Amino acid sequence: MRLPRPEHSFVVLVGVSEYQSDALANLPTIRNNVHDLAATLTDSTLGSIPPANCLKILNPTSSRAISERLLECSNEATDTLIFYFAGHGLPSMGRNPELFLGLPNTDPTNPWFSTIRYSSLRELLLSQGRFPATNKTVILDCCFAGSALPSMSVSQVGELTDIGGVCILTATSGKEQAFAPTGERYTAFTGQLIATMRRGIVGGPEFISVLALYQEARRGLEARGLSPPGQHNTANATELGLVRNIAYDPARVTDDDAPIERVHTRLSFHRHNVVFKGAHEGYYEVGRIYTELKEVFIAAVDQILHRKPTGELKREFTNARMMAEQLFRTTGDRRWLIVGDNIRDLWIQQMKVEFGTQNPLVYVTGTTWTVSLDQVALYDEHARLVRAQILRLLRETGS
Repeated sequence: MRLPRPEHSFVVLVGVSEYQSDALANLPTIRNNVHDLAATLTDSTLGSIPPANCLKILNPTSSRAISERLLECSNEATDTLIFYFAGHGLPSMGRNPELFLGLPNTDPTNPWFSTIRYSSLRELLLSQGRFPATNKTVILDCCFAGSALPSMSVSQVGELTDIGGVCILTATSGKEQAFAPTGERYTAFTGQLIATMRRGIVGGPEFISVLALYQEARRGLEARGLSPPGQHNTANATELGLVRNIAYDPARVTDDDAPIERVHTRLSFHRHNVVFKGAHEGYYEVGRIYTELKEVFIAAVDQILHRKPTGELKREFTNARMMAEQLFRTTGDRRWLIVGDNIRDLWIQQMKVEFGTQNPLVYVTGTTWTVSLDQVALYDEHARLVRAQILRLLRETGS
């Protein structure tokens, strides 16, 4: 894993904090989003982007002002291009669904001529020869507005934001509104991204990739009871770090030297005769840790086999072994079978927690099995090791 090559990498940050329409609330925190995200990405102790290659556009008067700045850097951005937008997003669910990114003069009743058409951004980034960057990332922190949103499915939102081959991070994974808390310095999503890059990831690799950034943002937002972010094509971004991980400890196992061996995860459980909050502290954590690991494995399968795994890995642990066998047959590397067995063990322990613990969403008294926080920490450590095994094998496969 490496950082972007400074002289051939550019960042374009667009923020719209002020709107003329009464139907679109102003978003004052977005100014801080843009300024502090730029400062983080260009901080020489964290990243590799030169300040001159980080373009900040606040409250642009037209979409042309954005496209012109993008085109300015297109020829030189041969390594990495990052495009960020924060503001209102307006989905249109007509005959041809579209997503519009709001500008200061946007009329939400007629967005076709007063916004950035996301489809135009998609075509621009994918235009042959115009943007030769090897690594392209789009980050959308949109507070969706408009009555059309509740009728949209999660898959429709995904289709609107996806750009084939381009890594996408979105503030929400479905039709939920992104959260812009009053009185805080940032919107919730961007604030989580900035916090992760500035504090680092304990036990993580030397560099923070887009995939790792997404996973940490999801963990932080869900811990606050907020909607999780969304992602597309993050499997394409496991080999590029956005910033250095300042919490990196070379003494810990990293993706580069993770031993491909059996982990044998076995948790110990204890009983509670009365249901109380402390008895369920590990209930959600183990499920979240396993879900994040499953996403990394699914991304690896998709990257090597060029298709999504069938079935539900969370409920049918045999699928993990089946997918590992297919990876072995495709790559000739038997170590994928070890990874499949490790995922199976983690799944079994996760299911023991899920079925052995009373669901804290349902008030039930009586005897219940639960798992202590030290056992959750052990589970997290094993899951991080298996994740490192997957990323190492991906790198050595050359995918």
